[in-house]
Amino acid sequence: MPQLDRRRVRVVLQRDLRDYRSWSSFKIAVLLFAVITVVATVGTFSFVRGGADAAAGDDDVARQALGIVLFLLAMLPVMVGIPLFSTESLTREKSSGTMASLLATPLTPREICLGKSSAIFLPLLGVTVLAPIVAGVAINLFAIQPVLGEFFFPPSLILTVVVVVPLFFFGLANLTIELSMAGSAELAVAPSYLVGLALLVGVPISTVLGVADPASWSFLLVGLLATAVMWLVVWVASRWLSEERIVLS
Repeated sequence: MPQLDRRRVRVVLQRDLRDYRSWSSFKIAVLLFAVITVVATVGTFSFVRGGADAAAGDDDVARQALGIVLFLLAMLPVMVGIPLFSTESLTREKSSGTMASLLATPLTPREICLGKSSAIFLPLLGVTVLAPIVAGVAINLFAIQPVLGEFFFPPSLILTVVVVVPLFFFGLANLTIELSMAGSAELAVAPSYLVGLALLVGVPISTVLGVADPASWSFLLVGLLATAVMWLVVWVASRWLSEERIVLS
């Protein structure tokens, strides 16, 4: 398998970034994520302070709420952005012949895939990392600190939201683009929806039931394992991706 040429990957990345930034939906999505961050932060303030007034401050409830909110804030931008920006772009490029033109250049399928997935993921990375950090600091300063008298922001939770979640969803973005290039772009987003829905519903429920804790080291380790599996799937799919499959898809 030929080595990736970073310069050629960067060409695809810059081209797609210019395209995405011109979309009204891209600007609306970024604004929406910022609004969601503010609403989630204020809602957590009210929940933690209300719990303190009702039950003299429940440490476990406050920490669970913080873990759930920060994890969801980290995953929401990429969970929504991957299917939102991959489907329309790939469908249009295939129908217009742009994809075939790209394959006629020295670009390899892996370089095209990495450039396109990076163009989708990188603009969302800032929101994915900054939103939970800003929300976590604000929630601690104005809700948890006054109620519990401590600053609760464990390293395991920080690593989960700023390292594990981005790495996992960057792998998912690569897988989505690989499947879109080799098949139907509409069907290729199914893994993103399924994984996102499973995490969106499963993590809060399992945390409330005491099965999982997004702020724990065990949760971080499970996340790292899932990320490793995701990238293994991406690697296997990249070996299956070929110019013939892309052109005939």
